Amino acid sequence: MARIETKVAAATITGAAVTVLVYVCSLFGLDVSEAVAAAAVTLLAGLAGYLAPHTPRPDGS
Repeated sequence: MARIETKVAAATITGAAVTVLVYVCSLFGLDVSEAVAAAAVTLLAGLAGYLAPHTPRPDGS
């Protein structure tokens, strides 16, 4: 089975975390519009994927 690319994992986990954060904000009465929530997920997941290190390849590249 192939290893999961670190960049993909970082972006996926960040997207899920931001989604949960928006949900928790709604529980405390802070209304976050759908457009702002979607933009936050997209931007932060992209940033996390960009900043995460590359997964080393078996051939050393």
